[in-house]
Amino acid sequence: GLYSVYAQLLSFQGDELYFVHEPTLVGKTLGDALLAYPDTSPVGVKTRDAALLHPGLDTVIGPEDQLVVITRDDDTATVGAVAPVDETAILAAVPRAAERDATGPSRWLFIGWSSTLSDMLSELCGYATGPVDVEIVCRDGDLVRIAGADTSRPGMAVTVTTWPDHVDAASMLQDRKLASFDYVVIFNQRNDGVTHDNSTLMVMLQATAILQSLPEGGRPAVVTELIEGRLRKLCKTEAGDIVVDSEMVALMAAQLSENPDLLPILVDLCDADGSEIYLKDIGAYVRPGATNYATMVEAARRRGEIAIGYRRRADFTNPAANFGALL
Repeated sequence: GLYSVYAQLLSFQGDELYFVHEPTLVGKTLGDALLAYPDTSPVGVKTRDAALLHPGLDTVIGPEDQLVVITRDDDTATVGAVAPVDETAILAAVPRAAERDATGPSRWLFIGWSSTLSDMLSELCGYATGPVDVEIVCRDGDLVRIAGADTSRPGMAVTVTTWPDHVDAASMLQDRKLASFDYVVIFNQRNDGVTHDNSTLMVMLQATAILQSLPEGGRPAVVTELIEGRLRKLCKTEAGDIVVDSEMVALMAAQLSENPDLLPILVDLCDADGSEIYLKDIGAYVRPGATNYATMVEAARRRGEIAIGYRRRADFTNPAANFGALL
């Protein structure tokens, strides 16, 4: 789901990032601006010196400042009336320390090899709020590459196991006991340096079959790396996100060619420091039952967060509907 959010944000086919100046909000805070637009999401402030993503909801908007917004086009960010907030629907926020304690140690399974593995482990350390256990499962031919990579990180225990050539994907995944992991990353499967999307899809589909036998709350989050974007559109599966390497890089390059000032915003979105996009359970913010989007925005604002959209469960496996992601 998260990949669909980023792809939609960068694709020029839906809501995108823009800089807009709104004189009526000068002197007010970024938090005040969240409910000033009926169909636009302010997410930051651009001053004379820097473009800042979520610099704090108490940040005051200056006379020369621009808002960083997510909106359909640069002329659709129009201040207007929004639906009334339903105070009775908003749940009290859980203290962040309690959220961190509740998560405990996280377990990650990486299947295959990627030259970005070392960077991914560094970023993972930046995101983690506690100890991390990592298992890397790779073919015999990749052991030398992993041995030459820097996989040691503070607070992270890394185990490397081999996936013999005579063992099929289903047996390998069964041996891993997927339910014991919180996250599974399936790298594009390689043979003699050549990428193989078909082999990668087979691993993903085998993982899907195993996950469907688990209770919904006991399924790890799964991310699969593909090279060809056309294959992603054919995959109607609940096996998590499918990331297309070249597609994301191309989309970012296109956005920057249109507006180079977006660079610090995109960098902030893609590293472990600063602000990131998360998919969170709506039930942690509002009581069960129908509610309007303005109430969701207000519930997030009271936690110091900015709601930028939601994901429709009925479309989780529908590529044509961006897998349910709506900005």
